[in-house]
This record gives sequence, structure tokens and C-alpha cells, in this order.
Amino acid sequence: MKNKLTIFILLIVTIVFSACGGKKNIEPEIVDDMIDIVGNITAFEDTSYDVEDRNIKRIAVQSLTSLISGIESGSIDYGQLPSPVANFITKKYNMAIHKTYTDSQTFSFGVPPRNKDLVEELDHAIKGLESDGVLDRLRKQYIEDIDNIIDGLESAEFETFEGAPTITFAVTGDLPPIDYLDDNKNPIGFSTAILSELGKRLKKNIKIIVCDAASRPAVLISRKADVLFWVSNISNEDMHPESFVMEGITLTEPYCEYTISDITK
Repeated sequence: MKNKLTIFILLIVTIVFSACGGKKNIEPEIVDDMIDIVGNITAFEDTSYDVEDRNIKRIAVQSLTSLISGIESGSIDYGQLPSPVANFITKKYNMAIHKTYTDSQTFSFGVPPRNKDLVEELDHAIKGLESDGVLDRLRKQYIEDIDNIIDGLESAEFETFEGAPTITFAVTGDLPPIDYLDDNKNPIGFSTAILSELGKRLKKNIKIIVCDAASRPAVLISRKADVLFWVSNISNEDMHPESFVMEGITLTEPYCEYTISDITK
């Protein structure tokens, strides 16, 4: 009798085990949904920081194209950009603004040590453009009037000063409409407008070259450019990798300041 009972129990266990596929229970993979992947256009390295109850993994991308591709593919949750750039991108690429922060981001020119005498000249010119209302007009026309910008802008004209030195500015086109290129990769909009006005103030010739955002430090070191068109600085240095002063680089007076927004698809 005991043998029959034992065989019966073993048979039941075998049937149950077979019905479960004969597999051991597998613990479900735990996904940490409190981590946000935030992309920044920068020449600096990835990093992590905390915002309220969330962990932020900030990844460095080399261009605006890479940032947009990452958001569209889902490998990046949010792209962190100056608010006017976020407005431009959301209209042009059918994306959405997730959040706008109160932290302000200023934009200045970056000048290497060999050109340090140029900083004072640029500062004086920027202050003049500010006091004369020229900077406000250019910011409204080329940055804040988004409908006009989306429709397209022409490049500003540059005066030529015979016998005067030439200053070479590196622009990227990676922050439209602050730093803007047309479809043929020619600088237009605010980047050319402000440099045109600076040339007139300084009575010097202006040359513009285009480089990747991630290549900006190398462009200065290699002497391909005298000045970077934009270097940014933000009140919350954890939020953005452009909160930096590259070694030996001097920043001019800011020529514009905006809040920061996260964009997503």
C-alpha cells in the first residue's frame, strides 16, 4: 500500500512539474525607472547627478544631429537645450518640451591665452551693442521671433576694412537659432548678424569657419580659430556640461542669456 501511495505522489509531482515546463522560477528583471538619460551637446565626458528623487545619467553627444537621433530612437530620454533652441527644435522636428528649468544659461565668446588682448576689445564692443539696443534687436529678430526663423533667414553682410587684421571665429550650427547654419552648412542668422556688428565696432575683418561642437577645444588649440562663437555657463553646474572654462580659456561678457529646457519625442 505504501509503495502504491508513494508511486501515486511521485506521479502527481511529475505531472505538475511537467506542466510548469520543468523550469525553475526566474526572478523578473528589475528595471530602475528612476534613471533619466539626458543628452547634452558637449566635448566633455558622461556623468551622473541627482535631481530631486531621480538619478540623471548625462551622456555627451557630439552634435545636434546625434542628439535628435538619440531621442527619436529612444536611447536618450531627454535632450537638454537652451529654451529658444528647444522651441526651434520642437517646431522643426515635431518634438515636445518636457520641462523648463529656472536655471539661466549665458553665452559668451571663448578666447585662448594667445589672444587675451582681444577679450577687452570684444567686451567693449559687446557692451556697446547692448547699450545701443543692437543686441536686443538682433536677439528678437534672429532668436526669439521663432516663426520668422523657421521660414528662413538670410546671412548678414560683412564690411571689409583694408589693411585691418582678421579675426577668425569658429561657429558650429549646433544651437539653432543661436548658432545657425542653412541647409548648405553656411552660417546664417544670429551667428552672422552679431559677428557682422562686432566687425563694424572693432573695425576688423571677420572670418567664419564651421566646426563640430565637440571639436571646439581642438579648433582653438590648433590655431584654426582665434575665438569660439559660443561657450556657455550655467548657474547650476551639475545640470549641463558646458558649465566650464576650458583650461586657459577666457570668457567675454555674455551676449545672451536664456533658461534651459528638456525636449522629448
